[in-house]
Amino acid sequence: MMAAATEARPADTPTLPDASAASPSAEARLGRMFVLVCGGDAAARALVRSTLRPRAFHLVEVDRAREVPTLRWCGAADAVLLLGCDAGALDDVRLLRERAPHLPVVVLSEPLEEVDRELIAAGAQDLLAPAEAATRLGRALRHAVVRHRTVTRLQRNTYNDPLTGVLNRRGFHARAGRLLAEADRRGCEAVLLYVDVDELKHVNDRYGHPAGDRLLQDAAVVLRTAVRGDDLVARVGGDEFVVLAVAPPREGPSLSARVFEAARDFNERRTGLVPLAFSVGAAAYRPGSALSLADLLAEADRRMYRCKAEALLEG
Repeated sequence: MMAAATEARPADTPTLPDASAASPSAEARLGRMFVLVCGGDAAARALVRSTLRPRAFHLVEVDRAREVPTLRWCGAADAVLLLGCDAGALDDVRLLRERAPHLPVVVLSEPLEEVDRELIAAGAQDLLAPAEAATRLGRALRHAVVRHRTVTRLQRNTYNDPLTGVLNRRGFHARAGRLLAEADRRGCEAVLLYVDVDELKHVNDRYGHPAGDRLLQDAAVVLRTAVRGDDLVARVGGDEFVVLAVAPPREGPSLSARVFEAARDFNERRTGLVPLAFSVGAAAYRPGSALSLADLLAEADRRMYRCKAEALLEG
């Protein structure tokens, strides 16, 4: 059974949720694998319907891969099946790996050796020819999900800070370069913040390191509250965090202002040993800029220390 994410089905055709619907419930899915089927012509989609049994797979059609991260129930899906290997397939895989990293991608297409290598390098879990669908497609999707979840667990241990749950320095550098490359491709600006948690040493010295650890955990929560889901937050030092946002909103408060506002809201809701406070420095990246990630970090770091020094003078 396959439902379309963008168009209605006739009344006598079984349907599943469209893009405006809520996430399919566990009862509706009945333990089936939830697969988003992207692109392809009518023949390719018919092949998928006839190959993947409704009892084992919950299928939803999406016209274009770029729609996947915007779907309300994207987080409930298990995998993406990308149909066809046209000129945009490589960009589709890259976009999905950046904006829906929890979803493994399997490509069903006639083989093209050079393109196939690039798709795997970009992050596709598996590639199959239509002639292999009948015997391999279901197993390929199941294996892709298992491999992807295993790799994700290993990466979480390698790339995430165990105290705060945000990225560590290694994880940030592994993902930030790809985000800046995406900004170049899309012609978008990016903003990097260097954030220092004020008074951490004072808290550690006066109240003990468990209190300092809680302050760092609170800082991570506040920073994640202030940014969008696909922005990066990382702890890169004892009391230092960085935030990287691609295509920040042009309207409304700046990213720095949202961070300070989130800290104020947090302090109003919770009373800790000391108020949570930040010193923040910002650096902007523009498409085609000669600035490297190291340059951005250095510039934002300098501005953060300038902010801290000015606060000390005023205090």
